[in-house]
Amino acid sequence: MPTLTPILPTVTAAFLASFVEVVEAFTIVLAVGVTRSWRPALTGAALALVLGIGAMARRALRRR
Repeated sequence: MPTLTPILPTVTAAFLASFVEVVEAFTIVLAVGVTRSWRPALTGAALALVLGIGAMARRALRRR
């Protein structure tokens, strides 16, 4: 039975890199919300989320 030991460092590094990106995105939204106002900050975050989901869905449907 194969083990996860060979891929564990790669999976850990990918998870940590994704976590850093989430923290970075949260920091940007927080900074825009505090300096300008919360409406454009949350609108931009929602738009980015919708576009990201749309891009992933498009790629998933194209692979079929």
